[in-house]
Amino acid sequence: MGEPWKLGEGETVVDCVVPSDDPWRMPVCIECGKVAYRVIVIAQADNFQRFVPVCGGHFTSACLQVPELNKFNRGGKIG
Repeated sequence: MGEPWKLGEGETVVDCVVPSDDPWRMPVCIECGKVAYRVIVIAQADNFQRFVPVCGGHFTSACLQVPELNKFNRGGKIG
């Protein structure tokens, strides 16, 4: 699929939220299909927001490549 959490031109990370506790609405990782650990909220230049659910492993990968995500990592900086 190609790392959908990577930021495009004019995009910024505005939030990173814990998925819903409702098992009927639990999102899955956009990359591998496992249960999502976090949902990354990315704002585009036109103020449209996209939501990218990721599992723990893909969240760690995203934090290593997108420094803006480190502020949402509970344990401090990864890497």
